[in-house]
Amino acid sequence: MFELGVIDPIRDIPIIRSWHTYVSALQYAKSKGFIMFKKYNDRKVAVDVVNEVTISTMAVYNVAPFETAIKHPQYEDGHWCIVEFYDDRELAVLGHKKWLETFSSGKEDWPQGLVSLN
Repeated sequence: MFELGVIDPIRDIPIIRSWHTYVSALQYAKSKGFIMFKKYNDRKVAVDVVNEVTISTMAVYNVAPFETAIKHPQYEDGHWCIVEFYDDRELAVLGHKKWLETFSSGKEDWPQGLVSLN
């Protein structure tokens, strides 16, 4: 507890403490090269739809610099399913092509039981 009139806002006010933690985390991520708060078109590596599967690869700011996610009713109840993370854009492009090829084949050859990595 604090004395009347003596407040450390970061320590004593939860919303500010949370904001401070959030800002610190963002500064750390930015220092490590994570891409943050850019518009979708700036973060997009590739987006394709094949056999009614949406495959999206983009720069992200939470777990890894890049990720590929798919969207189809067969996986994660039709919500986005993150299937792979990448350390750089070149690997992300190659990974996107791999997933595009995977879903270009017949539905019987699609991966079974994919679960989002997040």
